Parts: sequence; structure tokens; C-alpha cells
Amino acid sequence: MLTQAQLLDRAEIEDAVKRYCRAVDRCDWPLLARFYHADAAIRHGPYEGGPEGFVEFVKARRVGMRHTAHYVGNILVEFGGPDTAVAETYGFATQTFVPPSPLVPEGAVATRIRAAYRYVDRFERRDGRWAVAAALLVTGERDLRHFTDAPPDDSAVVGQQPSTADPLYAMLAQLTSNGNCS
Repeated sequence: MLTQAQLLDRAEIEDAVKRYCRAVDRCDWPLLARFYHADAAIRHGPYEGGPEGFVEFVKARRVGMRHTAHYVGNILVEFGGPDTAVAETYGFATQTFVPPSPLVPEGAVATRIRAAYRYVDRFERRDGRWAVAAALLVTGERDLRHFTDAPPDDSAVVGQQPSTADPLYAMLAQLTSNGNCS
């Protein structure tokens, strides 16, 4: 049975994972960097290193990205003490790329990737803040589809933006400027 303090800590850790998804999908680099402690060890696909290099790695993968969305489901947080925890997060991502992305082969107009994964993260609380000290991306099934005739429909009235130009940031700015989202 979790204590009240652990329930609050779990909520903070789960929110951090969700902010990570926002950061990656909206290209919010400062938010992405805050997910990690400065000395964190990250192993994410071909990347192995620290947070600064990881942010640059993610930025480089954004060339030609037209859409990105990460969905997280099951998040199980297990505590090793008052300031350590491991979070296992199941997720699914979908991304669409257009040229000049290196993921779009010659003759294709777009590539869509859909992938299942798990994040296995060791969180530590330092100076009152939970952040990742060690991160591992565990990959599952991955589906690549290349479009040769027309890219997927992007006719949405309000479309997602893989950047901080996404409508979310305008609404968040209203929230912080006048205390509400009216």
C-alpha cells in the first residue's frame, strides 16, 4: 500500500512522463531538458549519452517532420526509497515525415512510422524535484509505411504542430498572463 506521500510523488512522476511526451511532440527543448537530471544516462534507440546530446539528437530527427504524437498508457511507479523510483511506461507513437527527411526514401512523398515502446526510467528526487537519472527506451513493434502518391490528409481545421507554434502554447500563455483560459 502506498503512503500519501508516495501517491503525491507518483502523480508528480506520471506528470513528468506526460510532459516529456509534450516536449518531444511540440519541440519544446527546455521542457525536454528539464525531464532529466544534468548527469542522466540516456539510452534511446541509437543514442547513448547525456541530456544535452539527447536534445540535439531529437532536434536532428525533426527534419521533415509534419506530425508527431506520443501516447502513454500504463505507468507503473515502484519506489526504492523516499527519493528513488522506477517508472515503466507503455506507449505508442505515430509520426509522419516528408522530404527532406532521411526517413523518406527516393520516390516517396511521405513516410509514417507507428511504434509501440516502453520507457524504463529511474527517477530520483534531488533538491525537491523528481527527474530522470537513467532512461532506457525498450522498443516493441514498429510499422513503416511509405506513401508514393499522396501524403496523409492534413486538412484538419486546427492541426497539430510539431513545434511550440501548436495552439496549446497560446492557451498556456493566456493561463499564465491573466490567471485563466478565457
